[in-house]
Amino acid sequence: MWRHGAHRPPVAAGRLPRAVGRRFSASPRTTLPPNIVSSGVKINVIPDSATIDIDIRTLPGDDGEPVLRMLADAIGDLWSDCEVVFQTSNPATMSPVDTPLWDTLASVTGKLVPGATTVPMILMGATDARFFRRKGVVAYGYGLLSERIPFNEFSQMFHGNDERVDQESLRLSAELFEQVAREFVGPA
Repeated sequence: MWRHGAHRPPVAAGRLPRAVGRRFSASPRTTLPPNIVSSGVKINVIPDSATIDIDIRTLPGDDGEPVLRMLADAIGDLWSDCEVVFQTSNPATMSPVDTPLWDTLASVTGKLVPGATTVPMILMGATDARFFRRKGVVAYGYGLLSERIPFNEFSQMFHGNDERVDQESLRLSAELFEQVAREFVGPA
């Protein structure tokens, strides 16, 4: 995976378990992985063009012109021969953490997992929260995971053939959402 040269992985990421280090290395930067490459239709003919599908994952503020500059930097001398077509525009969003909802999430999390500290984290994936944020609504991708599947194993399962969560994680998250609704909204 190519990462924009202006952003270097944190040195500490190399000291973490592999899956955790990869997550923290990719999260604080825009990534441009060329996931699908296709060209030609016959094995004995050199193709005159190629298509590269890139799953661009941006940080908030990295969209439009900054992304084009990153692509030009990555492609180098071939840039003048390229045509860039954006299939969708999905700029990254984030919500502030100095909100009553964040405070409620932290409070309930502390009750369900004594001693836990709630910290914000940028994910290299996406949550449906982005649709709410675009309408001006504070929203977080949030849940609780049990310790039955260690985080470094869990993060390696995303979109894999063994992607799953355990029943305890489902119970914890269901309890979290119910208690957050009751504490945030108040009694019915």
